[in-house]
Amino acid sequence: MKDVRVVLVEDDDVDIMAMRRALNASDVPFTLSIVRDGIEALQCLRKEAQLPHLVFLDLNMPRMGGLEVLDELRKEGPTVANVIVLSTSGASIDREEAIARGAAGYVVKSNFMGDFRGFTEMISSFMHSAAEVPSNARIRCASRRGSDRPSDH
Repeated sequence: MKDVRVVLVEDDDVDIMAMRRALNASDVPFTLSIVRDGIEALQCLRKEAQLPHLVFLDLNMPRMGGLEVLDELRKEGPTVANVIVLSTSGASIDREEAIARGAAGYVVKSNFMGDFRGFTEMISSFMHSAAEVPSNARIRCASRRGSDRPSDH
């Protein structure tokens, strides 16, 4: 099985440690790059010869937040990785906004501590899915238009 390339965009050291533990609990080999804010994330993604399979993106960060990063990635078209948003907010409006801006998934950070086993299983599932993607594939950020937005009914 090939290494899954993962970029973690996170400014909180405790959350970084929790994500490392969750990734290490997976049986999928991986390489991990950590960047601390949205500006560093865009620089990292733009300079990589091979895009990562997964990007775990914190929503609230200094300099440039996760929603702004998603907006920038969508502008670049089909050359960005699958992006999973990490947030302290479980509010449906935040989840819907992240998905509408192109996130492939949304994870509430309280799952790091509250149900760590469930969280690690979810991360492992993301990793297994990413491992099945051919290494030369260019994965695109989900594209959403106004009519595709989730409704409240």
